[in-house]
Formats: sequence, C-alpha cells, structure tokens
Amino acid sequence: MAGSAWKWAAGCGIGCLVIIIGAAGLGFGGFLLARGAVRDVKEIADLQEQVQSQFGAVKDYAPRSGALPPTRLDAFVEVRDAMGEVMKGWAGADSLLKHGTRPKGFVEGLKAIGSGVKAVSTIGRLIEARNRALLKAEMGFGEYYFLYATTYYAWLGHSPSDCPRGVSIHAGGGSHRMSFSDDEDSSDLDQVYRTTYQSMLRRAVEGIPSGDSWAEALRAELAALDTDARRLPWAEGLPAMLVQSLEPYRQRLAPLYWPMSNCLELTTLTTDGRMRERLMELEEDNVI
Repeated sequence: MAGSAWKWAAGCGIGCLVIIIGAAGLGFGGFLLARGAVRDVKEIADLQEQVQSQFGAVKDYAPRSGALPPTRLDAFVEVRDAMGEVMKGWAGADSLLKHGTRPKGFVEGLKAIGSGVKAVSTIGRLIEARNRALLKAEMGFGEYYFLYATTYYAWLGHSPSDCPRGVSIHAGGGSHRMSFSDDEDSSDLDQVYRTTYQSMLRRAVEGIPSGDSWAEALRAELAALDTDARRLPWAEGLPAMLVQSLEPYRQRLAPLYWPMSNCLELTTLTTDGRMRERLMELEEDNVI
C-alpha cells in the first residue's frame, strides 16, 4: 500500500500527505491517527475551496501592474503574520519529515507516531491559518503565490527548492510527490516555480497595451525565459517598479520566511482544489 499511497498523495497537497504518512509509514497506530485526522483535513478542504471559488486559483491570476498597491502588500504581511503564530510549533512537523520513511523497530515507530500527532496538527493549522487569513484579506491563491514568489525568490533570493535535508518534491502531471532519503536532496520545485510564474507573466502581458513600462518588462523577461530553459524569473533582478513597491516592506517581510515550510506550502496552492476529490478516493480504497 505504501507505494500507491505515496503516488496518490501527489494531487492532494499537504493536508492529505500527512494522512498518507500516517497510514502508509507508521503501521496500525499511524492508521488510526490518519482516520482521526480526516475530519480536520475535510475542514481545511472546505476553506481551500472557499478561497478558490471567491478569489480565484493560481492558474487564473495575472499581475496587471508592477506597482504593487500598499493595501495588497499590507494584506500579504497580515497573512504571513497569521501563519507565523503557527510556525512557532513547527518542531513537531520537522520530526514528521525526518520520519517520512518507514520507522525501524517498535520504539522508533512509537516516536514517529508521537511526532506525527504534533506534525499533523502543526501543518494543518498552518494551512488553515493561511486560508482563513486569505479570506479575511480577500486574496486569492494566485495573488498570494505571485507575492510570495516575487518577494522571497526573485527579490530576497531564497531558493524555491529550500526544503529540509533529505526531503524532495517531484512534479508531474500538475501534481506533486514527496520523497524522503538521507542521500537524495533534489527537488523539481525550481521548475514548478519557473513554469507557474512564467504562465502568470504570459497572462499579464496579454492584457496590457503595448508601450506600457510593465508590459515591456514582462516581454523582456518572457523572452529571456524562452531563451534559457534553466533560467528562473527575474534572474538579473526585479524591475524597478517592483523593488520600489517592496522595499518599504523589507523589515516586515524578511523575517516571515520559513525554510521548513517553503517546500510544503506552495504545493498546496497549485492542486486546483483537488483535496476533497483525493480524500474521497482514499475512503473508497479503504486507505483511511
């Protein structure tokens, strides 16, 4: 069951992923833990669908201006602040990631289950806090993704593949698969970020008149991305209008980046609300 469960988890996002870890890697105790977490994950799925239906999905978003309104940056800071309160309990989630492979021995299994209990709560509360804050801010997943990626990757220089050691995210077919290995330390998140962000820029430039400075910046960057398949967006630096918008927020935004959550969080934004569908599949297959 473990192999099929990991493959299944690809399209669900982190909410279902923590259930799979319990069911496929921790034996009967983890299986019971997984069943107990389903109700919470379904509530998170409700929030996920509510945000997407009201304010749009990542695949629908287009940044129409490079001058970011202060009201939207204030809203983004508020969302990150709300998540920061949850991140104080991230130690348990880190432990779960370290136990992502099947534990060896009874004692190690019990420790893994204990870590999993705290991790399920922490990761679930993180996504819940984000989604509730997004609803309050009237911000969709697309706008959030754009602001997150622009701020933390293109401006502050963090890596899209910033993950805990030994954790890798692999993409395929519009979904994500997590793997755990002491030796493997590679992810597809650079390419996922590049493709997602590039699509946003393409949608944006289609709706902006020629001659607009933002449109010209977009066209130049899209041409550079088309020329170099390994290039990440804004590799030579952000356009001046984006820097001018973000600079007053540097002291507020810089501390609100957490490497431990980076590789997990954005994967829950690009699954197009399929969490509930995947939960139903799990129940039908008697995995949970």
